[in-house]
Amino acid sequence: MYHCEWLYRDAYTDYFETIERENNNIMKVKTTENKSGDPASPMKGALEGVFFFANVDIKTGKPYQPSNFGPRRLLAPATAMFDELQNLYFADFFCMVSNYEKTPPHYVTLVMARPGSDADRVCQEKLIAVDRNDNIFLCFRNGSVSVASWVWVEILYTEDFDINMFLSKGGRFDRVEYNAHESKYLQKNPGCNECNL
Repeated sequence: MYHCEWLYRDAYTDYFETIERENNNIMKVKTTENKSGDPASPMKGALEGVFFFANVDIKTGKPYQPSNFGPRRLLAPATAMFDELQNLYFADFFCMVSNYEKTPPHYVTLVMARPGSDADRVCQEKLIAVDRNDNIFLCFRNGSVSVASWVWVEILYTEDFDINMFLSKGGRFDRVEYNAHESKYLQKNPGCNECNL
């Protein structure tokens, strides 16, 4: 496990500019229709949220580059996100068919929910609860967050995301290298012996 200072979301600049102009810098939750995950994942269509990544480059300890989704990156303090939404759930494990990689990486999707919220009740019914202080994917322990290196960890944050609030807690925007072709994954890999159970 490696120290994880930030959870991050990458997009094109105009995506964030539109949120600032039209939504007062609040990213509104959207229904989960991520086509890259397992089609049978119980979270699909049942939860609303905003996706973030947690992984770090093991050589630098910083968020991974290049970006697969756009040249602008929103960095939110990982500890602050755990402070806001305390419950954690396992939702998906998958890899994807890729035109560019012979052995594409595996992904795990975790869901962060506020205790007692509608999203939390859905998670309790459909997903597997994860001990946020002791698991192999993403841990919050002793005031610090750590993340796995053997799998890509994506987070579904199930509340509207107030960018200004997280900027006030030390978050920031960065420009990152962008590999456009890397985002051209096709679908879940049906031939993988690791994630097809």
